[in-house]
Amino acid sequence: MAKGPHRKLPTGRARRGKGVTMGSRAKPTHTPVVALRIPVALIAKADALVPEIAAAGEVVNPTRSTVIRLALAEGLRVLTRRYAADAG
Repeated sequence: MAKGPHRKLPTGRARRGKGVTMGSRAKPTHTPVVALRIPVALIAKADALVPEIAAAGEVVNPTRSTVIRLALAEGLRVLTRRYAADAG
């Protein structure tokens, strides 16, 4: 197996001691990466919410990324309620 950033991922049965944690038949799930340009003002708002969310205790060790993911999820929920009701 090649070393470095271009090495092939192991396939087939998992071997002991190789650091593979999934079962031999499990397929890894890949989360797609999406790059977004977020205005500085929104990043500042997200940063300001990090300590507030940490104080609420609902999220363990929140980060800027956590806050942005929560904002996306909440925003999608609102948009779904608003537009899915109109469509159906």
